[in-house]
Amino acid sequence: MTSSPYVERLKSLLDTIDQGSVDGVVLAIKTARTVFIAGNGGSDANASHLALHLNEVGLRAHNL
Repeated sequence: MTSSPYVERLKSLLDTIDQGSVDGVVLAIKTARTVFIAGNGGSDANASHLALHLNEVGLRAHNL
C-alpha cells in the first residue's frame, strides 16, 4: 500500500520540526505560573481551546 501525497508531505514537514524547540516550549509551559494565550478571529477559538485543555491538566491558563 502506498501513502497518499498528503501523508508523504505531512511526514516530510513533521521531520523538519526541531525536537529541542518543542521540548523547550513544553518545559516553559510546565514551569510557568500562568500561561496567557492570545488569538484573533478564528485563532481566538484555538487559543480558547488550548487554554481550556491546559486548565484541565492542572495548569493555570487564560485566553486573552
